[in-house]
Amino acid sequence: MHRVSARFRLRTLLIAVALAALVLGLWRRAASLRQRAVAHANKAGEYASYAFHIDDRQPVSEENERIAVRWMVLHEYHRRLSEKYERAIWRPWLTLQRDPPAPPDPFLREGRGTVRADR
Repeated sequence: MHRVSARFRLRTLLIAVALAALVLGLWRRAASLRQRAVAHANKAGEYASYAFHIDDRQPVSEENERIAVRWMVLHEYHRRLSEKYERAIWRPWLTLQRDPPAPPDPFLREGRGTVRADR
C-alpha cells in the first residue's frame, strides 16, 4: 500500500490562509450589508404605514397632508438606502459612499429636538 504524503511549502500554506481570510472577511461584510438593507427596508415600511394611517384615520387637513408627505419622504429615503445596501451585498469589496443626511422626523419640533407625546 502506498502512502500518500501531502507536503506543502510554507508559501502555499500562507496563500491558503490569506485566501480563507479574504473569503471570510467578504462574507462578514456582506452579512453586515444585508443587516443594514433589512433595517432600512423595515424603516421604510414603518414610515409608509405611518403616512397611510394619517390619511385613513384622521380628517383631511392641510397639517395632516403635510405630515403624511414628510412620512413619505422618510419612507423614500430609507427605501433608497435599502436598495443601496442590497446592491452592495453582491460587491462587498467596493467602498460605499456615506449615507446622505436623513430628512427631519415630522414629529420633532424644529430647533428643539423634542418628540411630541401623542405619537
